[in-house]
Amino acid sequence: MISKNKAIAVAIENGIKEPLDSFVAILKDDMVWEIQSLYCDDYYGTKSEVFTINATTGDKLNLTISQSLKWHSNPRPSTKINYEYVDSLLKVNKKSPVELLPDYFKYESNPIISPNNKWIAFNCGYGAIAIASTDGKEYRKICDSCLYPQWTEKENTLIYEKNFRKFYKFNIETDELSPLTENETSYLYFSYCPKGKWISYVKSIPRKSDNPNIIVESFKGDDYELYVESISSGIEKRITYEGNVHNPIWNRKGDTIFFYLNRKPYYATNFDLDKPTYGLANHLEKINIWDYTSIVGNKFAYKYDCQLFLVNALTLKPEIYITKKRDRYENIELSADGKLIVCTLKKQGKDRIYIIEIEY
Repeated sequence: MISKNKAIAVAIENGIKEPLDSFVAILKDDMVWEIQSLYCDDYYGTKSEVFTINATTGDKLNLTISQSLKWHSNPRPSTKINYEYVDSLLKVNKKSPVELLPDYFKYESNPIISPNNKWIAFNCGYGAIAIASTDGKEYRKICDSCLYPQWTEKENTLIYEKNFRKFYKFNIETDELSPLTENETSYLYFSYCPKGKWISYVKSIPRKSDNPNIIVESFKGDDYELYVESISSGIEKRITYEGNVHNPIWNRKGDTIFFYLNRKPYYATNFDLDKPTYGLANHLEKINIWDYTSIVGNKFAYKYDCQLFLVNALTLKPEIYITKKRDRYENIELSADGKLIVCTLKKQGKDRIYIIEIEY
């Protein structure tokens, strides 16, 4: 039994009861309560049903708080590839993977290709960003204490978060650094619109209980809502009101955001309106939003059985072998013109960046 005026939920994770310190139900009276039943949802995080007993009357009261979300969880529904194809009929790419920078940086991950295919930005260590030309002749580290590099619509400019609180624009030709946002932030899933008009992010919003007798104080138990903000005016618009938004990502045109909300694919668009449009993206039942937003010329890159394919976005059938060599391909990105693939491979236990030209 828990006395005083607090009932602290206990999470059951991996079969072990642990205190979930960030989840506290504060009762408005001094009665004694007991938490009786909790369970875990492995997909989204900790989900709790909290039952309490009034120690004076013995009455049982359900204080269930709605599903709580681990902020770091990253659901990634699989694209339902149609594997009914004849292997011998697939075209085969003539080019092989080429290592970008043999053994220069100790760490290479999350490569992204510039719009003109001339540069690759990537993480070269925890909190460090580097750039390299796609021919591997030029390379340098550009910042420490930086995260989330993204190319802008201008081919020589990167956006990234610096010192974990503020976003900047960096011109890779002049080394000019200027703030993208005026205020420091603590948002999740920051993303820059390819058109350069908006930024998007997810905020954690304190959840309010339906029960008037309790107040919920929680970090993991907060709702996670999608916002967009005008870069020119700083005007912020809230898009969702249902919680649990995951990994919003812009399409290549920069007019629509796709995201997962409670496991289902959604879209948001028309951001110039006072109330932007958003709803279920029913056409994404068979393809996940990461593959959908990376489509170029009706194809997207896909790894299956340790091989890389270009897949037809309409039939979801593999059409072209990017490479038939089986390997541990990760961080796969198709360039905006569909002519290059960038990815990482393990080499002597370290992630290295590789470039694959597409020619068939």
